Order: sequence, then structure tokens, then C-alpha cells
Amino acid sequence: MEIKRRLSKQDLNKYESKISETLNDLGSLYRVTGQFNQSLDCYTEALEIIRKLVKINATAYEPFLATTLSNLANLYSQHDLDIDAEPLYLEALEIKERLAKANPKEYETEIAMTQQGLCVCYRKLRKYEKTEESCHKALTIFKNLSIRNPGVFDSQVAMASYNYGIYYIEINDFVKGESFLDESFKLCKQLNDKFPHFFNNNLSLISEAIVKLYEKILILEGFDNFLKHWKFNFDSIENLLFDQAKTDSFVSKNLIDFYRELSNDFLFTSKFKEAELIAKKGLVLKPDYCPFQTILGHSLLFQNKYYESVIIYQQLKQNKGKHNKICIKICLQDLDEFERNGITNKYVIKIRSLLKE
Repeated sequence: MEIKRRLSKQDLNKYESKISETLNDLGSLYRVTGQFNQSLDCYTEALEIIRKLVKINATAYEPFLATTLSNLANLYSQHDLDIDAEPLYLEALEIKERLAKANPKEYETEIAMTQQGLCVCYRKLRKYEKTEESCHKALTIFKNLSIRNPGVFDSQVAMASYNYGIYYIEINDFVKGESFLDESFKLCKQLNDKFPHFFNNNLSLISEAIVKLYEKILILEGFDNFLKHWKFNFDSIENLLFDQAKTDSFVSKNLIDFYRELSNDFLFTSKFKEAELIAKKGLVLKPDYCPFQTILGHSLLFQNKYYESVIIYQQLKQNKGKHNKICIKICLQDLDEFERNGITNKYVIKIRSLLKE
């Protein structure tokens, strides 16, 4: 960069475009390494230079202007500065669509990527009609490209489907949201199986979104509706999510939260076998976690598996930390609630004594 700056003093026209290209490259390097201010400075200076060059020779420099605008817009959007990103995306899109009239195939991918950026940007700005339009355009273009170029654009199709799904979940259209996320997950899983670890980040993002979707459905639509309309779909993908959670902390955290809600609902609707199974899965992901131990102990107790329940309650008592007494108190309160609802057996009094020791 310093060499190019020095040479530009001798011949500005010859080296300005080179400086702009290098600034763009540096900006992208700073962006992916999380250095926002340095990236912003590079992109801003590159944009200033390229705008001057476009006035001299639009044909030669407009494609690079569109690239620089998109880069800066991506930076802003990545840091939730979407009000600043939107006009940059729109200017970049206008240039790319105009240039595409003369050479459609050359700019098809670029237009799809810009629509993808606008899809995310509009969603975060809650401009939902525009979100749907941009998501649809991006996915349509990528699918058409994928048909013409098998295997080349699968990852782009997966992420475009993901963004479309997130949009529908945000407006509480869970049927469409689930459909797009399911398509995205399956395609990304195939890619990750084919190229191990290369698509881990994308798969993690999609898996996390799927778990959040079912948790949102459980909370907003209620347990009975979840069992009636959604549990079958969740069961069909659960094993894959569970395996993903074993090695992915973000997916694990969300699946733990969902398992806690689901097992608790099973427990207090007297579906003790189901509560037991979910609590056990939760404990695989987070051993010695009080809520799962409590739910597991209760579910075993009310299936008359007394000796198994005693082992769990004893483990709960042995937990260290400030929450231990709180957990035991909650256990006893749960037993009180069950008794008020007419749910008890001959072992409950023994468990009460054990917990109070």
C-alpha cells in the first residue's frame, strides 16, 4: 500500500485504481477479523477514490464501484448498522441490474448476493414486505444458477433458504419458516458430510434457528398444539440436532433450553415416560443440571421407579454451589403441587424425607 501511494504521487491516474483495490482487500481482511474501524476506514477511502474514477470512465469503473458499495454495506449490516447499509445495497443493486442488461450471466450471482444482503437488512429494519421480496428474488436466482451449475451454488441456496425461513419465523408464519429451514438444514448437512467441517458454521447457524423455532412454537402455541401439529416434525430431525449439539456449544445451549421447557411440560401433564426420556437427553448435554435432575427424579418417582428416582435425588443433593438449596426447595414444592392435583404414590413421603435430610 505504501509503495502504491508513493508511486501515485508520480502518476495519480495510473495508480489510484490500484490503491482502491488494495484498500478494498484490506477492508475485507479487517472485516473478517472483526476490526470494524480499520475496515470502515479502508472501504470509505476506496469508495471515495472509485467515485472519482467513475466520473472519468464509468464503463471501466462502475463494476468496481458496485463491489465497493456492497462491501461497505456488508460491513454495516454485520454490525447492525442497517440504516446505513440499506442505501449502499440499493445503489449497488441499481448498478448491477443496469450492467446486467448488457451481460445478464456475468452479474446474476452479484445481483443475488445483493438481494441476499437486502433480505437480511430489511428484516432487521422490520420492513417485512421488502424483506419477502428480496428473499424471494435471492433464492430464485440461486436455485436457477444451481440447476444450470449442479453442486456449485448449493451453499448459497442453503443460506438463502435459511434467511427466508428466519423471515417467516419472525412474522410467526411457522409452517413456511419450518419448511425453508428444513430445506436449508438438509442441503447444508449434505454439503458438510461431503466436505467435513467446511460448512460447520452454516450448519450451526441453521441448527440453532431450528431449535429456536420449535421453542418459540412451544411457548406461543402451547404444549398441546405442539404435540398435535409439530412434534412429529421435530422428532424427524431431533437426532441430527442432538448430534450437532454434542460438539456445538451454540446449538447445545438452545437445545438445552428447549429440552427444559419440553420435559417440564411433559412432567406437569403427567406424561412421565416422555419427561424421563427428554430429561435424560438434557443431562447428556449438561450433566448435573438441576432442572433436568429434578424432572428426571419426579418422572421416575411417578412411574413407581422408586430406586432409580432415589439415585437421581441423591445426585441432586450432592450438587455443589449456591443453587443447591434452591433446587431442593423447588423439588419439594413440585411434590406439593402434584399432591394438590391428586398425583402421588406410596414413595412420595420417603422422597420428602430424603430431600429434607
